[in-house]
Amino acid sequence: MKVIFGVVLLFVVTHGLDLVNNEVEETLKKNNLVAVLSKLEQSFDIYFDLKLNSFSDGFRSVIHLTIGEDNSKYGDRIPGIWVSNQKLLVAFAINDNKNEYFESKPLQQGQWINIHIRQHAQWGRASYTIYINNKKVYTLPNLNPQVFTNVKVYAGDPWYEAQDGSIKMFNVTNGLLYLVNNEVEETLKKNNLVAVLSKLEQSFDIYFDLKLNSFSDGFRSVIHLTIGEDNSKYGDRIPGIWVSNQKLLVAFAINDNKNEYFESKPLQQGQWINIHIRQHAQWGRASYTIYINNKKVYTLANLNPQVFTNVKIYAGDPWYEVQDGSIKKFNVTNGFLFGKKELKEDAIRFG
Repeated sequence: MKVIFGVVLLFVVTHGLDLVNNEVEETLKKNNLVAVLSKLEQSFDIYFDLKLNSFSDGFRSVIHLTIGEDNSKYGDRIPGIWVSNQKLLVAFAINDNKNEYFESKPLQQGQWINIHIRQHAQWGRASYTIYINNKKVYTLPNLNPQVFTNVKVYAGDPWYEAQDGSIKMFNVTNGLLYLVNNEVEETLKKNNLVAVLSKLEQSFDIYFDLKLNSFSDGFRSVIHLTIGEDNSKYGDRIPGIWVSNQKLLVAFAINDNKNEYFESKPLQQGQWINIHIRQHAQWGRASYTIYINNKKVYTLANLNPQVFTNVKIYAGDPWYEVQDGSIKKFNVTNGFLFGKKELKEDAIRFG
């Protein structure tokens, strides 16, 4: 057991901006305490992929964050997540109700299901939202968001039998981490500068959903983070993202190569595609990884991760014709957990 950033870790590795970060598939087990957080902020994100092997009677535990018990006090379910009658049940302490809950539509067996629970607070109020497979299924204003301390994180709690299944990509992030956060669907446009960041840290996450209306010849711009130009200097593609020949191309400055790139398999037209680009650094080295639809498709060790300053963010860059399509849920998170208030104000936004 060791403590990093005020988090007591039992088997989960913490690095970059995550409080709990476990990408490995793990079987759900009863009374499986995976971490203890010194606190859960008013703003947080919890996300994981869930696979259900079978369904049983009663409530079957998946994930449970609690200040102590199952449902005795306000803060014992922040949240509690179960499967019952083939549906996902999510209970949360909100608006003085210690057990406000959401019930999903019936879930599919044997398939990976992406779950994302988010609360973002500002000026004493918050928005609490649940997403399933990148679709918003529930939202509620929280008029009195709280900070909870000494929070236990279970992947299978002590009070219910565990759900027959497994989780992966389990992350809990804490506080206002988002530098760029745009949930709304936006049509991609050429030379569309959406923000300027004072810096992009060695550790970061970039993710968005992409829908392609049609395919064209040549390179068509989607997202481009750059310190200035298209491809003149190291840092001009951190990353640059295009579509060409019906494939996603992602270029990044890594290991002294200013244009290291990945090419995906052919993409589907007219469907939402989830893109996630992550670099997490520790002790002077980093792991750079690309996910498409929650599947790891590329990873590379970065032996010399850099901090880039004055980074422009384009959703359609000035140098290439734009991809015919749109994005939504576009987020850039930056660096380590602490200093989050300063990070929130870091982005100068345009448009």
